[in-house]
Amino acid sequence: MVLAACSDYFEAMFSHNMQERHAHRLDLPSVEAAGFEPLLHFAYTGSLPLTLLNVENILPVAAFLQITSALQAIAGFLKDKMTFDNAKRLVMLGEHYGLSELRAHLKEMILSDFVTFAETELFLELSPMQLSGYLMEDKLTVPSELVLLKCVLRWYHADVVERDEHIADVLDKIRYTLDGWAA
Repeated sequence: MVLAACSDYFEAMFSHNMQERHAHRLDLPSVEAAGFEPLLHFAYTGSLPLTLLNVENILPVAAFLQITSALQAIAGFLKDKMTFDNAKRLVMLGEHYGLSELRAHLKEMILSDFVTFAETELFLELSPMQLSGYLMEDKLTVPSELVLLKCVLRWYHADVVERDEHIADVLDKIRYTLDGWAA
């Protein structure tokens, strides 16, 4: 009953007249023990011991068993551990299992610390449309337009051939003001 209380998968299995309801043993061939054991601990204690090493085992099992509270805990953990260096991997992992809030969290990180983000490889991988989208955001935080221009030029120079036809449109998204330029 504890499993049925925390898992939509088990709740459906045990509340309907399925053959597993009366079985003494339940086989879950697609569930790895390394991912299930922490979730069983979570079902009984409410505590989910997560690390960047074990989360990749636990997340697929939590998604398969539809343990919403564990998925929420995993999403919170991944947001807390997200850096610009691991963001691409964590967002892809999360999106594979329906944790779309990780992409939104990355966007918030980028907008609040754009200058640091602009120093990463992830920044250099942005498409012209993605970069333009960030530049048009009202929540974009940068010390000045001059700093922003330098960031955009770094992005441009990383792949001049591919970006040459787009640079005018991207530069057009910078909100140039007189007080953003050093005298």
